[in-house]
Amino acid sequence: MSTLFDDLRPAWRRLRRSPGFTVVAVVSLALAIGANTAVFGLVNAALFAPLPLPDADGIVRLWEERPSRNWSRFGVSAPAFGDWRAQASSLAKVAAYTPRSVNIAGADRPERARLLEATSEIFAVLGVPPRLGRAFTREEETAGRDTVVLLAHDFWRAAFAADPGIVGRTVALDGVPHVVIGILPPEVSAFDEAQLWRPLALGVDTRRGARWLEVIGRLRPGVAVDTARAELAALARQQERAYPDTNTGWTAALVPLAEARAEGARPLLLAMWAAAGLVLLVAGANVAGLMLARAAEREGEMAVRAALGADAARLARMMAVEGLVLAVLGGTAGVLVALASRGLLALAAGDAVTVPAPVRLDGRVLLFTTLATLASGLLFGIVPVARARRVSLEPALRAAGRGGAASRLRARRGLVVAELAMAVALVSATGLLARSVRRLLDVDLGFDPAGTLTLRVAPPQSRPAAGQSEEDFAHLYFAERDRMAGFYGRILERVQQLPAVVAAGGVNRLPLTGGWWSIGYAVPGQPPPPRGERPSASGRVITPGYFRAMGIPVRSGRPFGTADTASAPAVAVVSESLARLAWPGQDPLGRRIVIDEGQPSTVVGVVGDVRLAGRDADAPPVVYVPFAQARFGLFPDWGMDLVVRASGRTAGLAAAVREQVSAVDPGLPVFAVRTGEELVAASWARRRAGLTLLGVFATLAVLLAAVGLYGVVSHSARQRTREIGVRMALGARPRDISRLVLGESLALAAAGAALGLAGAAASGRLLSSLLFGVRPGDPVTLAASAAALALVALGSAFAPARRASRLDPLVALRDE
Repeated sequence: MSTLFDDLRPAWRRLRRSPGFTVVAVVSLALAIGANTAVFGLVNAALFAPLPLPDADGIVRLWEERPSRNWSRFGVSAPAFGDWRAQASSLAKVAAYTPRSVNIAGADRPERARLLEATSEIFAVLGVPPRLGRAFTREEETAGRDTVVLLAHDFWRAAFAADPGIVGRTVALDGVPHVVIGILPPEVSAFDEAQLWRPLALGVDTRRGARWLEVIGRLRPGVAVDTARAELAALARQQERAYPDTNTGWTAALVPLAEARAEGARPLLLAMWAAAGLVLLVAGANVAGLMLARAAEREGEMAVRAALGADAARLARMMAVEGLVLAVLGGTAGVLVALASRGLLALAAGDAVTVPAPVRLDGRVLLFTTLATLASGLLFGIVPVARARRVSLEPALRAAGRGGAASRLRARRGLVVAELAMAVALVSATGLLARSVRRLLDVDLGFDPAGTLTLRVAPPQSRPAAGQSEEDFAHLYFAERDRMAGFYGRILERVQQLPAVVAAGGVNRLPLTGGWWSIGYAVPGQPPPPRGERPSASGRVITPGYFRAMGIPVRSGRPFGTADTASAPAVAVVSESLARLAWPGQDPLGRRIVIDEGQPSTVVGVVGDVRLAGRDADAPPVVYVPFAQARFGLFPDWGMDLVVRASGRTAGLAAAVREQVSAVDPGLPVFAVRTGEELVAASWARRRAGLTLLGVFATLAVLLAAVGLYGVVSHSARQRTREIGVRMALGARPRDISRLVLGESLALAAAGAALGLAGAAASGRLLSSLLFGVRPGDPVTLAASAAALALVALGSAFAPARRASRLDPLVALRDE
């Protein structure tokens, strides 16, 4: 008795004798399996691949949250972190950190480097000690003693040629010498890609309302996540009772680090994975239809084999082996397609998806590919195999064997309907995302990005000295602020003198880049709010000229001017939404507002609302303060984004602005240089990536479904040759025959659309987090998807209908 492997060589020979069928089937499978492999590689790296850290399952992320305000994933205040550090018994270690950037001397010019300031427990939490040297200690978390630094492995190799002798030497960060005490191993980059690590000094910040720290912890052995979560919630309730002014309504959140990573990209990744899976199903159904057509053509061969003694099981195995060979060929080619398309996939995803590890075709991805290959082989092989087991000699012994042919045609029609249903679901999902993007692009940003250039500079920040009191630090801060106000004033004055520059200004945080800093405010003369319900607004520190440079309209009053200095009366400009909240139905000009418990400021202007957190986030209430009057609570560092508006194109403007900055401070790097259009494009990168990838998958599914529909309609028209000849002999016109064939195609499309539109609602819910201004069951999108499918059906049936309408009835009847 022959084995399955004995059938491989004959199966390969039979497939070689049908090159057209084999190429179409293998290419269809290769594209579908390749797309699935590439997407799963990205999903695996972002969501499933374990972090290269010891016992990574025990590492958790911690936040403060306020459910009543829908404030989730908030930062943690320094005092709250101290409480967790001392009292959370479910956590073996807990560490706080905050990312920032510093200036460091480069080979040709100063560079900006990413720095992570962290408490000493950070490496115990991560479970990774330094590769060379030592970690920093608890004592070094003190102002004045924190001038030590560890180098990330890649930064050590790139900047210092992997010289182990760098340990013990000094490097200047923001002009302050720091002793290099260690080199970190490469695994640490899976947690954060910071280039430098420095101790985090928390002594000067005792504000429970300032939630700015990021926190991670390691669970004690045997402690479940839910247990730790319950303990932190209990600690949050204690803090709420002890500090009602700042902690009312606040609680704690805890999530495993593996779950927290790529959290924002999870909906996009899962949607792409589902879309690629649908493409694989469409390809499998398409190949199943091709194999059914091939089985029909080989009906005589099957009958002869049966007459020579081959039983039904032998014939079924022969068909199964052919399907297996096609699946293996398609899967192998699919791996090559995945390797070739990884770069294109990464390009399409852009910055919308960040992964903590490189995207590789590792064992997990190859196992997925193998399972997808076997599943597709089973999918498209099961119907022909089932029919092969029912083979009979009767079709070969009588001339009219149309009953079986009609049955095969019904099976192929069913497969095509399934293909069309999945294709229309993908088209609908793409349409929903396209409409969302269109709505998003129509959103009023509140500023005019055209003709603008943005760039960031960050002079060294004053840091408290050891033993320095808060009063001494405040004195140092205000002296430094006055110096920095003059510094930026000189830069902007030089930039405004450039020939193409219309206006120039600075802001501590650009629009569309995140809410960043929220501050409390009060209106003198109004009743105080309930405890814990103090209103808040987004705070921005700006220089004169910013509103004009950014294209933000001044609705009433005036913008800031050069007369708004530190010695002048305190002033503020508010957004329209803040004016409505603070002084409903009143003119806010001349009114007083207390910002962050400081001295009252007089409102001198009202400007239009601006979207700060992104296109899809409502414009928040904003209070603007002049740089010269900024306080620490509103502006804790000196980094500013400069906005330059040009009269023409911005090409070449960046180099000219760099020259002006260097003329004021040659050691200050200029970074984050981009045009206003690039700033806006970055704000919808995730939806753009989703639309691009979904569009590719939907197009591929539609093309495969169109090929399947063409094959069924063409085969059906050939089977109805006698019927068509009779109809034409009885007076049917060519257009009647065309209508008959096109009608069959439209009927199949209608059935597919009915099923597909039902699934489109589910796919829309999967995309709900990516949608904006469009409901998952949007009738316009669903109707457009159905109409598009109808056009595809007409296009697929055009050639068969044309051939059928040109049949000679005498030839058709004679052939029958």
